[in-house]
Amino acid sequence: MPKPLHSGRLWVQLNARCSKVDETAFAPSFLAQIPRVQVEQIARQLRETNGTVVGVASVTVEGTTQALVSIDYSDAAVTVRIALEAPEPHRFIGLLITDVSRHGDSVEALIGDIKKLPGTSALLIAKLGGQRPAPSATYNAEIPVATGSMFKLFVFAELVREAEAKERRWTDVVPLGPPSLPSGVTQNWPRRLPVTLATLATEMISISDNTATDTLIETLGHAKVDAMRANVGNTRGSLPMLSTLEAFSLKMPRNEALRNRWIAGEVAERRQVLHELQPTLTTIDFSALAGPTLHIDTVEWPATMTEIVNVLDLLRRTRSQTAVDILGISTSLPVAERRRFDIIGYKGGSESGVIAMSWLLKTKSGQWFAVAAAWNNAAQGTDTERFYALMMRAVALVGR
Repeated sequence: MPKPLHSGRLWVQLNARCSKVDETAFAPSFLAQIPRVQVEQIARQLRETNGTVVGVASVTVEGTTQALVSIDYSDAAVTVRIALEAPEPHRFIGLLITDVSRHGDSVEALIGDIKKLPGTSALLIAKLGGQRPAPSATYNAEIPVATGSMFKLFVFAELVREAEAKERRWTDVVPLGPPSLPSGVTQNWPRRLPVTLATLATEMISISDNTATDTLIETLGHAKVDAMRANVGNTRGSLPMLSTLEAFSLKMPRNEALRNRWIAGEVAERRQVLHELQPTLTTIDFSALAGPTLHIDTVEWPATMTEIVNVLDLLRRTRSQTAVDILGISTSLPVAERRRFDIIGYKGGSESGVIAMSWLLKTKSGQWFAVAAAWNNAAQGTDTERFYALMMRAVALVGR
């Protein structure tokens, strides 16, 4: 590590204490990606979440230009991975928070902080392995909330079921369906490109690809996906389950009449609404969907955290290594936390006013757990960093 490591440590410590960041400590390439104002915002959130800084607890050097720096706050230990440019003046080119470990944290303290979130929030941590999940931490777990792309777990579960029943194979090839809006990449792929079910599932779970999701729903069949959804719970308004294109289209201002029928209708009427909606699916105006929160309590994918844990428990029982591997591509956990588990599966979801996260976890001792949480706030929106910090505390409490 270059000699300025000491100044790097000092900067990390001072950054937690001061309101201003010294731009000369960063390479231009860093600031191009993460402006000074954003760094200051992260530092402020660290202080607000973890208390005042106490000092640098340790530095673990990793090669000549990288290190893990552990900073003690009054309420937590924060681990930051830093990378310095090799030539002088050895400015920062990388800065990543990899772990936040609360001092003396507890389920009660975690739930207390989740209750402070404005709007509606819900959490369930459960031990798996018995006939049904056994809750170890629960808050509003039976209250339906919008879950964003976390609904894709139900689509994935149906694909896994069909693969295990030998109704389909992961290597089956299907044409890519009509492009949806991002997130994802397949909306930019060639129309009707032949792709395997494994590829579609990988894109859907690992980067929440919407076009891949809709292609899978169409391939598996709406009725079968709905049956899987109903199998894990009967939250009102969850059926029929929307494709992403259908959700985007229903939110469009020009479709207010159809949207009102959707909101008021039971399942049969909602199916008729979706039938009438089909001609509009290729003419969605993305700009009309940007900005404020839109209909998250009526045109979304509502679920309880109990239902999310139920579908994670179904996936736990799978004999498919392919399914396990796909779930584990994106863990959304820092390195230090990943080392605690043999298996990690993750799926989250978000849109304006909605954020949700869920994990399927197998500890080194062989115990299985699920963590599921969501936060809805139509009035003010959600704070991703704040919610993620709470979820890291939830995962840290698993098995302890």
